[in-house]
Amino acid sequence: MFWLLVLHVALLFLALVVAADDDSHEGTEDAGHSYRIMPCGNSMECGVITVPLDWLNTSVGFTEIQFTRSPASGERKGTIFVDLGIGLMGSWATPSANMLSPLGQELHDRVGDEYDVLMWAARGKYYDEELATGYGLFNRSCSDADQALRSPDPLRCFDDESQRYALFSDALKDSIADGHWTYTREWLQAPDEADARRWYRAQEGTIARCLEQPSARAQKYVGTAATVRDLIAMADTFDGPGSPVNFWGVGHGSLIGSYLMTMFPERVGRVVLDDPVDPVTYNELPSYQTWQRDVTAAHDQIFQLEAHCLADPETCRFASSDEFIAPWELGVAMGYLRTDLIGWRNDVAVDRANSRYEQMFHSISPFFAFTDDQDDFRKHTQMISEPRGKPLGPLTVGTMPIACGDALYDHDPDAPELKNVESMLTADQWTHSLPLLVARVFPSYRYLCHLWPIRAVERVKIEPPPSSLAGRVLVVMRRSDPWNYFRVDETAARALWPEAPLVSELPWGPREYPFRHAPCNLEIIRGFFVSGEVPDDTAAASRRCQEDPDHMFKRSPHDTRHHGRHTAPH
Repeated sequence: MFWLLVLHVALLFLALVVAADDDSHEGTEDAGHSYRIMPCGNSMECGVITVPLDWLNTSVGFTEIQFTRSPASGERKGTIFVDLGIGLMGSWATPSANMLSPLGQELHDRVGDEYDVLMWAARGKYYDEELATGYGLFNRSCSDADQALRSPDPLRCFDDESQRYALFSDALKDSIADGHWTYTREWLQAPDEADARRWYRAQEGTIARCLEQPSARAQKYVGTAATVRDLIAMADTFDGPGSPVNFWGVGHGSLIGSYLMTMFPERVGRVVLDDPVDPVTYNELPSYQTWQRDVTAAHDQIFQLEAHCLADPETCRFASSDEFIAPWELGVAMGYLRTDLIGWRNDVAVDRANSRYEQMFHSISPFFAFTDDQDDFRKHTQMISEPRGKPLGPLTVGTMPIACGDALYDHDPDAPELKNVESMLTADQWTHSLPLLVARVFPSYRYLCHLWPIRAVERVKIEPPPSSLAGRVLVVMRRSDPWNYFRVDETAARALWPEAPLVSELPWGPREYPFRHAPCNLEIIRGFFVSGEVPDDTAAASRRCQEDPDHMFKRSPHDTRHHGRHTAPH
């Protein structure tokens, strides 16, 4: 499951903490960026590299970026940098992007004799102690290690739960008096338009409090442009100044690849955009419009599943699984979508009153032998109604500083359209429109950029990739599924990256890890990174992977590297 990934991260950081001090070492490569490394288990190395806090004004000072890498085991050709995108989806952020978890490790197992595989903590992503505690994944030692390494400092808006309680209880006092809301259980009935407007005031108050914190001053130094410059610094340091940058970005991690191609096209080695998001609308489209699109796309995924399950329950499944969907899988997916997209939480009684969702649940539950009452709709609604450990989520605004800092449109608190935005976000047409996802909807913080005044010191308008990058970019897309609701469709992908080969409708890997690829997909990715090869007939390759997810595209010893494929320049 998705949360197994988080456990991998916690164990990784525990290994970092217990590593012996005398096993660590320091260095400064030709690029001049100092770094520290220590072993952290399973042949991996954990460390930090020093970079300017503001790349456009180095007199501001320096910060440290945390990374983990799995070194090449043979003759080394360079590094493949990986970003899984987790942490820019909703308000939850990872302890760092140092996740040589099944996805990165499997890639390393295929190319590790030639390339290091490195993941790093992009600016603005950090460990959410409160959420992890709610899932039983919090480890104090891991958090302490992360605190020493992450930078800039996370923006913590409240010192403790009592401060947050006071703000929300005041903003929602009329909803409390009406019996609609309580701090410990949130919405006791589906909120109406008046409730939504009070909630909007609570979000404004939270953001205002965030901006009063000392760490708010550093938020202008986060953003994807700064992250790309950190990436270039790591490539210069570990692979040599001016070396080609090989990058694999999954989901929202693909944004780093898009920024890389715009900012440093001459440095692009090979880039894989995996289930990519649209980089143009990401920073040009007002965030509330992005939310409208995203939440509708997510609901459509559940709507299609509902139609399928009711029509033929025996073949009801997610695209990410070849097996019938189990109620617990539906619950995990719904909890993920709600945490990612929805800014408030229902009391379980509200979800139990959703007869349409209950009908879908019962259409699949008879086909499974359950233990621990997993077929109990009451227990199922408990799972989806509480995606976070505590009622109102983290004491921060999550990755809002990244998403809003990247926005190309400036913040204007006096703009007349802001009232229209408020009306739209709280209107019945939205708060009543997505019955399968949640009875009423309201966006999470990263979609409220009209309320967030801080923009990154460097913002970048994404340009079409230059023709010189032909053969250096590969786009891969798995079947549409709740876990990748955010990805572009094939038409948009071909318009955004016209020179890039596109392999679409690929199968998913084991359902226990929703970001994982089937072996056949990884073989395509491996071939591209190792030699720049991609199948000449990408549609045929997609069909082959669908028919045989374990297919490895084996070739005879007499085949050459160019046989049946076209090769990217090295």
